[in-house]
Amino acid sequence: MASGLLFLLLLGIGGNMFCEAFGTNRIIICEHSTVQLTCAPGFAIFVRSADYGRHDTVTCSA
Repeated sequence: MASGLLFLLLLGIGGNMFCEAFGTNRIIICEHSTVQLTCAPGFAIFVRSADYGRHDTVTCSA
């Protein structure tokens, strides 16, 4: 059975005006794994894209 895969591309945005980007983080979460997304007060996490499924046989192959 192939493992599930969730891919998130996150963009950390500064302040409530959403005008100053601090950078992006790529997070890969394999089946039966969890991750907690947090940021400092007054900041927001913007999910630029998310994808569920397998795109290769190497990532999350265990």
